[in-house]
Amino acid sequence: MNAHQVRRSLAFSHRVDTRRALAWWSVCVYNWVRPHRSLRQRLQQPQGKRLYQQRTPAIAMGLTNQIWNVGDLLRYVVYP
Repeated sequence: MNAHQVRRSLAFSHRVDTRRALAWWSVCVYNWVRPHRSLRQRLQQPQGKRLYQQRTPAIAMGLTNQIWNVGDLLRYVVYP
């Protein structure tokens, strides 16, 4: 990364709306896309080498039944 790119990226983060959007994106990815090791559940019948079912916080709360990918998150329609 050169100095010009560093200056542009630092200026990018100074805008309040950009920081707010990045914060929401981080929260959504954390809760819907990333499985967390502490939330995994042991499978009753192991499937090959799999001993645990991976879960996200959204799955643990019962909001969804699958781990989303980034494409699913981007295509989800949010009504105001």
